[in-house]
Amino acid sequence: MKITKTVLHGLRWGVLGVLASLTAAPAMAGEGPSGIDRALYFDADIRDAEFCELSIDSTGRVDFGKNVTNPSMTCPDAFSWYLFTEVVKDEFWIRWADEVQNWPKEPWPLCTSAGGNCCDPASTTNDRDHCPYFPATGMADALKNAAPLLGSDGNEKSARNQRKMVSRFFEENAELVRAGAPRGKGVAPAVVKSSVDALPQCSASQIKSILPEDPQSIGRVLRQTNSEITIRNAPFHDYLFQNDLYNTEGLKNTYNNNAGNQSANAPFHQGNQSASQGGTGNLYRVDLPPDAIMIKSNWVSATLVEAIQRRYPKETVQFGTAEDYIRHPFMTQITTANGDKCKLQDSHYLMSFHVSSKDIPQWVWATFEHKNNPGRCDYTGCNDSFGFLAQQPDGTATNFIAPHQRSDQLAQSSTVLENDLQYAPGAVSKGLKTLLRAQGVATGQQSGVFANPGDVAWANYRLKGSQVDFTDHQGRPTHLGNSITEAGFMTRSSCVGCHARAGAAVMGEGDKATVNTIPLGVFEAELSEFGYQQSHHGVPVHAWYYKGNPSFDLQVLQTDFIWGFLNAQPLAQ
Repeated sequence: MKITKTVLHGLRWGVLGVLASLTAAPAMAGEGPSGIDRALYFDADIRDAEFCELSIDSTGRVDFGKNVTNPSMTCPDAFSWYLFTEVVKDEFWIRWADEVQNWPKEPWPLCTSAGGNCCDPASTTNDRDHCPYFPATGMADALKNAAPLLGSDGNEKSARNQRKMVSRFFEENAELVRAGAPRGKGVAPAVVKSSVDALPQCSASQIKSILPEDPQSIGRVLRQTNSEITIRNAPFHDYLFQNDLYNTEGLKNTYNNNAGNQSANAPFHQGNQSASQGGTGNLYRVDLPPDAIMIKSNWVSATLVEAIQRRYPKETVQFGTAEDYIRHPFMTQITTANGDKCKLQDSHYLMSFHVSSKDIPQWVWATFEHKNNPGRCDYTGCNDSFGFLAQQPDGTATNFIAPHQRSDQLAQSSTVLENDLQYAPGAVSKGLKTLLRAQGVATGQQSGVFANPGDVAWANYRLKGSQVDFTDHQGRPTHLGNSITEAGFMTRSSCVGCHARAGAAVMGEGDKATVNTIPLGVFEAELSEFGYQQSHHGVPVHAWYYKGNPSFDLQVLQTDFIWGFLNAQPLAQ
């Protein structure tokens, strides 16, 4: 489907409030940029410096250009694509830990010499109902236990069987855990039942009931009906586990250390001592290691994708075929319009995902979307100076895809945004081709039931944008959002600005003290024009975290931009 940008004339009304005079004469053809274009000029900045030139040597070492010593800041788009290949190579969708595996629902304390029910970061036999668990660890055991089924001849059939067994292990354990399933100590593949598993498969009428005839946006529909799976790599997981941050008691200790240091030692700071190589952690702030990565991924049931495509106009929604998508078996619980619950247990399409890397103190933020997503570049545009080349006027850079625009058709017309259409996929750059080939990603294998790094469908994902700071050098807040995850509040969306509000507060004193793991909340008291609350963009506000004069006491401990701490629970004993 070819989508063309409408050429508009007449009076202009910019999306950020650039108002046209009601008495001005209509604009003539070729007048120049619209008010929307002028406002978006600042979101269309070229993120990668001209000195960036990614190359990979015969050993696989990646270089981002001569004298580029901090690629995440100097070449954020190229670095984001490098992250893309790294997390895909590591098979994040099956090997990384999800929310419940990071923060158990009934956590036991860290093991000490006192013994008892406890969690040992060095052990592979912790009780998975009560202790953090990293799936990649169990996969090795699962394959070992399943060895008679796999064979050892190393041929292609055995390789497929091995992948299928690993995927089955993930599907029947990790995925059902996300739906509230109980977990045992065993790591061998076994069918795990849950409350969601017992639900009936959604009927066609139930699916139709959750698809409004005239939604605010298709992205909002997808946001309400997807399986949003947030997962974290081994360095992230190990930091939480080893430093006793997988429960609220450990989080409270860190808060109290911070508050106590301020009251006793100001202006001097306590040194942060993370647990490493068997040492004991003593934190006064949450500060993840530089190789920590977290991913928020959006998977939509194949059944639901087909229903959405039938429900809405073809000029708005053309998802393509199943082979165009990365797919994996998952299960989504659906609540219908009348409150009934049902499940969609089938192959799910990966529609989009955020990647966040602690390579810099405020993290590197990158968001990727499937090229077919309706409204992918709406509101803020798409900005990628490395991976895919947008078709632009001669003499201009190829990094930016502007949102679609149209006339509002009033007598004294204005240019407004035209949403929920699709955007041209762009041409892959030589640099990205080199990177994908060297990393073994999207090497040409056809998409199957189970996702894999070589799946050709990975070539269908696009970098929406990267973000490394709260503002640009002129003080203007930076923006980044995903058409699904941030649907309904895209105009002000900022990953780093929103996540800066992640924190914890201790309420009360002594043994009766409790921990509020979301004291600031995700949204602020501002609305989008659709009526949805907005998240924060721009720099954080110091008063969120500390009281005023004269003491400046701590009131909210910033948790290193990690909203996941809201899943932390009190110790079960």
